[in-house]
Amino acid sequence: MREIAFLVDHYLDLLGSNQPSCQDAIKAKYTSKGSYLTFLNRLQKVEEEVIQAAITTMRKGTKKERRLWFDKVRAATKKIRMDEAEKIYKE
Repeated sequence: MREIAFLVDHYLDLLGSNQPSCQDAIKAKYTSKGSYLTFLNRLQKVEEEVIQAAITTMRKGTKKERRLWFDKVRAATKKIRMDEAEKIYKE
């Protein structure tokens, strides 16, 4: 539930910014790339709790296979978010 509350707060802040685009809303809330990366790092930490719960409770495959799969998810998510941050703060 912590992840949901974290994301709800984030998106309510963005929606309340009255900016014309998502990119503008992000830049208004996180005035530097560093502050946005700090947010993304916090998001990753909150998501890690969900991932650990999933690894423990999922029954498909071995625990090692689940860990390897979630390692791929983490890597893909990190790349997508870093690419997004570069596009938003490309100045």
